Amino acid sequence: MSSTISRALLLLVTIGTAAGGCAGGSGSGPKSGTGGTSTAGAAGTTGHGGSTAGTTAAGGSTSRGGTTGTAGTTGAAGTMTDGGVVPAGDLGKGCATNSDCGGGLTCAAPDGTTFGGAGPAHGVCTKSCADADAGDVCGPLNGLCVDMSTTSTPLPFCMPNCTFGDADRSTKCRGRDDMACASVNDNAGGTVSFCIPLCGSDTDCPTGRHCDVSSGYCTPSPKTGSPTGTACMAPADGGVDSCKGFCLGIGSGGTTVTARFCSQACVLGSANACNIAAGTTSLAPAGSHAGCVLSVSGAQLGDLGYCTQECDTVTDCLDKTDPNGMCDTSVTAGTTIAPHGFCTW
Repeated sequence: MSSTISRALLLLVTIGTAAGGCAGGSGSGPKSGTGGTSTAGAAGTTGHGGSTAGTTAAGGSTSRGGTTGTAGTTGAAGTMTDGGVVPAGDLGKGCATNSDCGGGLTCAAPDGTTFGGAGPAHGVCTKSCADADAGDVCGPLNGLCVDMSTTSTPLPFCMPNCTFGDADRSTKCRGRDDMACASVNDNAGGTVSFCIPLCGSDTDCPTGRHCDVSSGYCTPSPKTGSPTGTACMAPADGGVDSCKGFCLGIGSGGTTVTARFCSQACVLGSANACNIAAGTTSLAPAGSHAGCVLSVSGAQLGDLGYCTQECDTVTDCLDKTDPNGMCDTSVTAGTTIAPHGFCTW
């Protein structure tokens, strides 16, 4: 079996900045590679009004995805449109059953267990790349072999390639609000980008399932823990994260951590990212609503971002541990999500 990109690298991260901004700002995840042993790469982070710094993540994995081949093809490789990668056939298409997916693809259904006891929001047409060379299986689909498991048991599946930072969202992850384009570095300086499914809230999941914000999947039993915005400590190796999602560190200049708080990954520009509260909707209970406003430089709509808690005043912000907290409402003035702001430091 060919080794695969580890999806977990995209979620276990330390972001280098807090960037005040509205949902639909810019953002991305850490990086890992196309060939050889990959590690989370350094990437400057920024956002609306944010500072820049590097990102880090735990562990690397090897990969061979992205090569061309003939085995397991479903048609010609996708074309490039305005810099965006178009998947071949139905790869990345939403689905409920296998009959929704053509070309030998199967449906990872939102109420299924394809991705380790969980399913992606609104389903994803995909193909296993566990029993053959990943490039031969996924390459002709304009896809990459990605370990979609949230456990120690690998579950490699083809996921669509995308162009991180492409301004044309229509060609990025099929324009889906529940799939983010994540950019990953290898340790040789190369980059790949691919799509990962991410639910924003329970409304993205079928009856009987809930959005597990630690994985981005729809699951019967989501992880429990502290809500978004709660102060947290990065867990030691093998330790348990106290957050419902995961503990995110933000800072300035790449050396100083300004704050650590519970967050979740999100799709920048998604109307339901982070369970955002629009208009004058109540923010109660605290930490249940957030905005997708943390980002990496160069990102555009549809790329991977991270959530920070919504607020009306600084007293709404759950993190009372880190100094110099504030509720930034300036970025939402005159927008559809006014009068809410976002907790920042």
